[in-house]
Amino acid sequence: MMVRSSGYFKEIGDAFSRMPSSEELELIYESPSGHSALYKGRLGDRIVVLKCLKPEFRGDGTREAILRHEYEIAHPLKHPGVCDYLSWIHHRELGECIVLEWIDGRTLEDLVKAGALDRKSAFRIILQLCDAVSYIHRKQVLHNDLKPENIMVAREGSVVKVIDFSLADSSSMAGGHLPAGTEGYAAPEVASGGEATIRSDIFSLGRIISEILPSRKDVSDKCMKDDPLERYALVEEVKAALESRRRSWWKILLSSAVLLGAVLMLLWLPGRGRRDEDSGMFRKAVSLVRDSASPTPSLDASGYLFTDTLDCFNGKFIVTCAQGEGIMDEDGTLLLEPVWSDIEFLSPDVALLSRNGLSYLSSSEGRIFAEGTDREALAASFQDSYERMLFEDMRRWDEVLDNLDSLCWSCISRDGNGGSAPLFERLKESLHSVSGNMTGSQSQRLGEIEERFEFHKGR
Repeated sequence: MMVRSSGYFKEIGDAFSRMPSSEELELIYESPSGHSALYKGRLGDRIVVLKCLKPEFRGDGTREAILRHEYEIAHPLKHPGVCDYLSWIHHRELGECIVLEWIDGRTLEDLVKAGALDRKSAFRIILQLCDAVSYIHRKQVLHNDLKPENIMVAREGSVVKVIDFSLADSSSMAGGHLPAGTEGYAAPEVASGGEATIRSDIFSLGRIISEILPSRKDVSDKCMKDDPLERYALVEEVKAALESRRRSWWKILLSSAVLLGAVLMLLWLPGRGRRDEDSGMFRKAVSLVRDSASPTPSLDASGYLFTDTLDCFNGKFIVTCAQGEGIMDEDGTLLLEPVWSDIEFLSPDVALLSRNGLSYLSSSEGRIFAEGTDREALAASFQDSYERMLFEDMRRWDEVLDNLDSLCWSCISRDGNGGSAPLFERLKESLHSVSGNMTGSQSQRLGEIEERFEFHKGR
């Protein structure tokens, strides 16, 4: 992550803006019986939701641990059908907060109450919900509280988003593992204090299907069997059962309409060519994304006797050598006089140097961009700016991956409508604004998008 100069920090400060005060946040939900509250506000140029503890619980170590547990489980989940847990921050008035993506839409519960769902919309929502829950389970996570209130439907595109992982559980987490859920949606074995499993989430999914898609009672009834072993074993099986009736009618239609089949074949041939073209476009897009990551330089420091190499970034090295401590270029040129009495890393490429009672913030190019007598204040000032920069970098990379995800779905779609080119251009445009590297979870999401593309291409 490159921190260039004090001018760069000013630029980031303007783009990011300051942390909103509580007066600038809109309270959009407060749990009547729980410990959390949701506030809507702006963080930089992005509208987000801050999930924090209600005032009476702030500073409560146990409840803060529960909030952190929720973040640790949900943060790695990156899927179009899952609410994005963006970051964990400390707000000076709200305390510890989870930063969530803002979803402009309505809950499934609200849509049902308003009578806004027809059979076609309900079927589409259930299929999207199956995809999202299946992904969650593949990540070894149980939601434990699937219900219409915890399913958002975005206004744009009617995209389904699973929200609220406050009761979620994961096999990789040491804490939690307690029976949890909502009465009426929790499986009988969980409601009686037993262990939750994938089949427990499938029970809750069946309850939702029974409410919004009553015509598929055959599927919902099997999901809600009292004996977990009699339910579907995987969410993929639920989705396959829902789609089976459609597929059988489609086979009948094809077998009885030879002429229609011939016409479809003629239409398929040029579509296949377009899909091949789209496949090449997607692979090129992935290469562009990967090429945007900064390579780690190699060290060429002939002529210097090194006792230790502390760190490197973008061709610059902070080292301990025979002459002392200093910052060195990749060709072995010492950029700072090695007379510093103390050196400490605040980031991969920024050091806090001390000499004769004064402290200095230095970038890896050897540029000193701040100094003062209060070492702790200098470090705190930099960390604040650095965290803002990291958040902005993460936001930009999220935008790139969102665009790549959209391009992926367009390239694997079966309609062959050639609509991928504008999405490719939008991706290239978003790459112009990225800086720094992707986070570990973002790199994982990139790999998952590639895997999805290869999976669909091979079908």
